[in-house]
Amino acid sequence: MLPASLLRTGLRSPASSAALLLAALWLGGCRQIPLAPEPSSERDGTSVQSTDAEPTRSRIQSTNAAPATPPEPDETPPTSGPRGPQMPKPLGGSQARWLASSERPRWLQDCFAPHQLDAPLQIQRTVLPDYPQAMAVNEVQGRFIIVFEVSAEGKVGNHLAQPGAHPALVKPSIAALQKWKFSHPAAKGQPVSACLAQVFRYQLED
Repeated sequence: MLPASLLRTGLRSPASSAALLLAALWLGGCRQIPLAPEPSSERDGTSVQSTDAEPTRSRIQSTNAAPATPPEPDETPPTSGPRGPQMPKPLGGSQARWLASSERPRWLQDCFAPHQLDAPLQIQRTVLPDYPQAMAVNEVQGRFIIVFEVSAEGKVGNHLAQPGAHPALVKPSIAALQKWKFSHPAAKGQPVSACLAQVFRYQLED
């Protein structure tokens, strides 16, 4: 159907009627132009492919190329930083040879022997024990060993007397020993506790 403005114009002159006819033919022809046919798989025997591009990952997976060889694992073990010198096993328990390894107390198992230290321990202070007067009257004499612990601060801590020693002689010996002072023991540059053995001899002079 034509617009009303064109119909009114066509009633005024023959020239307008010719222009109206050409306009009608042009409009009608525009509406009758067929659209381009879509490709048909049944007509030409070819498959229709989607125009949307496939993702890059899909194209890579569809290729026949051999998979990439995975990198060889690094045989070097990971390190968390520079390692310090490995501490040796404490051998301070060997100072108490009269005890089996299973009978040694924990502090004796964890202390270091003198030969394991970075430097020999230096005695900074000593105190002599008092000989009990009662022992002198009875002429009690004796020789025994006391194994004792020197802490990282150089102080005397735990101690252990050799079996068979007279208790009256052991007591003043330990009291004097606890007042001794040593240099600080160290092994591989680390502060440690050390175990020493000290011989106490009580003998009356003629």
